[in-house]
Amino acid sequence: MELLEDIIQNSIRGKKRILTESEVYSYAVEDCNMFISALFNSLNKIIEEYPISNKFYNKEIFFYYLDVVREYFKDLDINFLRKKLTKTIARLDYIKKEKVKNKKQAKKNIEKFKTELYSYKEKIYNDDVDVENDFISYILEQPRDLRYINILFDKIPEVMKIKDNKGISLYMNIIHKSICCINEEEFEYYKKLILMMNSKNEFKISDNDKKKILLEIYNEINKLSGDKENRKKINLLKELKEIVITQGNQTDIFKIASKYNVDLRFDKEILDIIKNKKLEINKLRSGRKKIEDYVITIDGENAIEIDDALSCRKLENGNYLLGVHIASILGYFDYDSEIVQNAIKRDHSIYMHNKKELGNDNMIPIFPLEFSADFGSLVEGEDRLTRSYIFEIDNEGNIKHLEFLKTIVKNNKKATYEEINKILKKGCDDKELLTTVTNLKDVTKILSNKYRVNEVYEILKENSDNVSDLKVRRHGSEQIVYQAMLLTGNKVAEYFAKNNYPCLYRVHSVSEGMNEKIETIINNIVETYGKDQKEKLYHLVNGIYPKSSYDIEGSHFGLHLNNYCHCTSGLRRSADILVEHALEVCYDKEPTIEEVKELTEEINDKKEKINAKDQSLEWFVQDVNKTYSKRRHN
Repeated sequence: MELLEDIIQNSIRGKKRILTESEVYSYAVEDCNMFISALFNSLNKIIEEYPISNKFYNKEIFFYYLDVVREYFKDLDINFLRKKLTKTIARLDYIKKEKVKNKKQAKKNIEKFKTELYSYKEKIYNDDVDVENDFISYILEQPRDLRYINILFDKIPEVMKIKDNKGISLYMNIIHKSICCINEEEFEYYKKLILMMNSKNEFKISDNDKKKILLEIYNEINKLSGDKENRKKINLLKELKEIVITQGNQTDIFKIASKYNVDLRFDKEILDIIKNKKLEINKLRSGRKKIEDYVITIDGENAIEIDDALSCRKLENGNYLLGVHIASILGYFDYDSEIVQNAIKRDHSIYMHNKKELGNDNMIPIFPLEFSADFGSLVEGEDRLTRSYIFEIDNEGNIKHLEFLKTIVKNNKKATYEEINKILKKGCDDKELLTTVTNLKDVTKILSNKYRVNEVYEILKENSDNVSDLKVRRHGSEQIVYQAMLLTGNKVAEYFAKNNYPCLYRVHSVSEGMNEKIETIINNIVETYGKDQKEKLYHLVNGIYPKSSYDIEGSHFGLHLNNYCHCTSGLRRSADILVEHALEVCYDKEPTIEEVKELTEEINDKKEKINAKDQSLEWFVQDVNKTYSKRRHN
């Protein structure tokens, strides 16, 4: 086979003589499909180097060999030949798209050769050939190269609608295959095929077909349940069920995401970086201080990205030592790395509450969950790389000492807001946990007397859905987290301001008298129409109230702070990564004049992009909400 490929390649390249008809016959008579495979393998090797050489050699020889085989072998497997032609056309599309850059002539030549292959394909078309059945078999037989199938779906979307001779569609065939397959690798292939078809605008399945598919999956799960050995297969089927449920909805969200330039998926290169980094974790620990205090995290019940933790103990002098420990992105990756720059480009994680129909797209992260919900997340019982902000606070709320350290933290307790609220009311048997929560409650009370938020801003932001806004919480465990994050953002920003170093500040300004006008209007309407309208009114006001943004200087009116920045949520917000980078440059060491200048330019560049992306993502979420609201009403 290899020898035959070499002979064919050399003849197409013009390096050796062309095989005669009798020689072609002598090779093909042993195995006609083998000769065709050798012919196409030779051609594919030549077209791989074509964009570099810009010389296509003698493709007429290729068609000559095909004509000879067709003439001598009347029982030629036309289906096999058509498949080879289809795959080569898809390969040319891939080469033109991925490998040819700024070479107009090469692109023209590739397009011309594609046209010739299409024409030849039409010439050998035989009405007796069951093309649809053959294509479905081709996809289902074994895992194929999804790049070529994707190109085929894009170029000829009609193939997604074909049916076999029993009237069963390609999509249903793939579903059946995925339900029946035992091999996890094959299941992954069929799952990706299904997701690929779901993502195409031209593809839709009826609600009736969706119900049939879900019924088949439920029946298969019921058959397998009760046996521990089937647990893995059951989990795969549940995953398939979620994919089918979201079909159609994903198509909508892909359309909307495309409109606002929102990335819903991560490139393979990014996912590979995550896998490789996970193997290097132990190498990253050197030079970091291990936090020995009892550490807890407080999050919502469904939180999967745990990026902030707290510790608090009382010192012998009566002061409190508060630790705010934040998952360190730059502990794992360099600031200039592809994965960090990709996260900054994505801006912030997107949360679309109560959108069950969106399935896994309910949350769109800036890092793959393999990092942000796994080895980068402050999961319970595991050491993690962090940036710890340590504050010694006296009973008047004065900061007697502070440090911003590169650390290693182990989360001793992963708690929810509800759990901590119960402890605040009734206590608990765990002495270390109870002591820490009690200390946090005392520090929070001290800080809340020190920090006073603007009342209108407080009410508007109390239930804000914008991940870029610090949620203003006034009670219990939520107040504990709020005060700790507010203190950290304020003191980090103050450090940069006092030392005249560049920082990406979170700023907010309101025109004079605007708050008073809003309060007057709302109070007048409430007096007329009743208190039950107050929440709705504030919701409407939120649309016209000035929003916070990022800048290289400025104060925060809503929080009543001269200096404030985001630095407590790097797993979910790009601005926090930029501030962590500024700390590496300006706090961890004495920066040079050149480093300060470069950082200033970097922050100026990024603040414009982040502000623009913030607006774009807000419109994206509004569009998604509007789209699914219409669907529910229809």
